[in-house]
Amino acid sequence: MAKRIPSTYKSPNNENKSIDTTAAEFLRIKDLIMFLTLSSSTIRRKVRDGSFPKPVQLSQSITAWRVSEIREWIKNVGNDSALNTSGNIQ
Repeated sequence: MAKRIPSTYKSPNNENKSIDTTAAEFLRIKDLIMFLTLSSSTIRRKVRDGSFPKPVQLSQSITAWRVSEIREWIKNVGNDSALNTSGNIQ
């Protein structure tokens, strides 16, 4: 069974935040960090070594990841450590 990307997380000031990942087609790096237990440097290293989806250049200064590719990556990882065990950012 495929894991889903959580739609809520705790912000730095401990407020509940949410992102509708069913409607979103792209996620920025800050959103990925909130959903995955990976730092930005780990994500970028994994992109370089081919073990994580490559981001898409949306404009000259904006890159983002396709939600569908992130969901597929989570499904293929088959490892609970890819997501925070509670499904929320702590």
